[in-house]
Amino acid sequence: MKRIWIAVVLIAISLTLCATEQIKVEKFYQTIYTLADEGNPKELKEYWKEKNDSVYIFSHHDMLDELAQSIEALDEEKNEQTGPALDVIKAIVKVYYENQRITMSNIF
Repeated sequence: MKRIWIAVVLIAISLTLCATEQIKVEKFYQTIYTLADEGNPKELKEYWKEKNDSVYIFSHHDMLDELAQSIEALDEEKNEQTGPALDVIKAIVKVYYENQRITMSNIF
């Protein structure tokens, strides 16, 4: 009986961690996408610097490295290259979100 309770506790911990990770990924995606869509490169860079350490903890580094390079390459002031660069960031973060979501194709 003791083993069953240990198993139940471990399953509960696992489900809690998975739910927390999904909430963080969703919030991160929404914020990055919104800032890029609004055309705020300075705020986008500040948010990235604030959140990148925690995002790297629970995500694959390959996709985040590409996102980091794109964000770091942004000028803080808007210019003619800002629009296309922000579009690239939106595309990268959307792919990142699709790969991190819990879906049947991501599980199997």
